[in-house]
Amino acid sequence: MPSAGEPSGSSSATVPATDDGSGLFGGHTGGLGVPPGLQGAGDYSQLPKHHLTVTMSTAGVLGTVAWIIPTSVENHEGTAVVRGGTWSLSTTVYGNPDYAVVFAQQGRVDQPVTCTITVDGRVTERRSTKGAYSAMWCEG
Repeated sequence: MPSAGEPSGSSSATVPATDDGSGLFGGHTGGLGVPPGLQGAGDYSQLPKHHLTVTMSTAGVLGTVAWIIPTSVENHEGTAVVRGGTWSLSTTVYGNPDYAVVFAQQGRVDQPVTCTITVDGRVTERRSTKGAYSAMWCEG
């Protein structure tokens, strides 16, 4: 079981941020862009502190998950290759929404991937993919 602030899964690596999201998944997400308001900059540590948890799950195998959490000191952005059906990341965030955006893409098997984001124990986003090879941004 990973400790707080560490994503679960078989491995993870940090990727450089780009304004359009093209650096995520080796460039495969460039056409999707990054939702507005998530670039983040400046000193936010004096803002209100919140506990954020992102959970991704599927009946199949997740594969690669990518995230951007602008006000997280320990998990600002990255990707994880997940060989199982669930992945989660918990971290501390600061300020007001939006706190995180996570990208998922479904494989060739039609098993929905579901993303849930909670902030201070309250669900702020729940979304699922629909259909083989579908993709989504989960933001909350």
